[in-house]
Amino acid sequence: MVYALSYPRSGKSWFRYCFDFITEASSSDSELLYHSHWQSDHDFKIENNFDIKNILLLRNYKEAIFSELNNIYSRNPIAVIAKLLTHIRDNPGILSKHEFDAVNTSTAIWGEVTDMLLAFKAKQYISDFLIPNFPEFRTGSRGFTGGAASLNPNWLISLEESGQSGLAPVINNFLVHQYHFALQLKNYYELLEYHDNVASLNPDNALIIRYEDLMQNPLFELNKVIDFMDKRHCATPEQISRYRNRLHMLIANIKNHKLMSINKYRSQGHMATSYKRGSTHDYHRQMGQKAGLWDKSFLLDTDRVLKNKNPELFNKYLSDYEEKAN
Repeated sequence: MVYALSYPRSGKSWFRYCFDFITEASSSDSELLYHSHWQSDHDFKIENNFDIKNILLLRNYKEAIFSELNNIYSRNPIAVIAKLLTHIRDNPGILSKHEFDAVNTSTAIWGEVTDMLLAFKAKQYISDFLIPNFPEFRTGSRGFTGGAASLNPNWLISLEESGQSGLAPVINNFLVHQYHFALQLKNYYELLEYHDNVASLNPDNALIIRYEDLMQNPLFELNKVIDFMDKRHCATPEQISRYRNRLHMLIANIKNHKLMSINKYRSQGHMATSYKRGSTHDYHRQMGQKAGLWDKSFLLDTDRVLKNKNPELFNKYLSDYEEKAN
């Protein structure tokens, strides 16, 4: 069994489509590959087990996180509350059951939700990943009130109606969404840290597939996956030979396969914005800047948070994604 991990919007659907085509398996019955966005998955809890075969799908963290949050906020910005509470529920070290129940029963009262998140341990849990220049709260316009960053659902609705819904307006105005953004950075970092632990124990058991490389040169990247399975004895020589033949069949008709994969992805309710626009590398970062949703300093601060958390890990895996100051 190979365990593939990735932060959401890092190419899982396309990678899985290619893998299943090559191995002639369906996603539901494949015995070769198990994929999750979390090490502490409900079915396979591997967070403390580094003696596994691990493929990490890695995408520019800004692109992946911006894409994930835009997908959430464009459909229902207020849903972030439920997302954050779900994460808190599934990680009992953050809040006790009594504390979680207190928060969960107050979700209809926006100010109280934020107050409780502040009062409990959420900030401590994500403190290393908070963007330092975000204001703790704003007052005055757009129905936003002072105090502990009360949420005003009417303002969020007006944002959607005016076509201004998106990542930065929500994050810049609501503390709970700033916490949610920090949580995404933490989730991304923990996947990277987990993979590095696997590689430190046994480098031959760890493989990185970068989303950008997979999109640009699928033949080379998918051959790396087959080589990985071959060297780790995940398949017989006859199967490996068949996988290589199937890979060439995939590449020969790659445009149609991409179209089938993206149609399946959209049918599941995903936006696939960057694919629709014909960009695979820095669509969300560039479009956000052009639209004035964030400036260069925000991107630099996002880099700085992960770099300060673990400079060695950042330089090892993420330096190619770092913003240039000029």
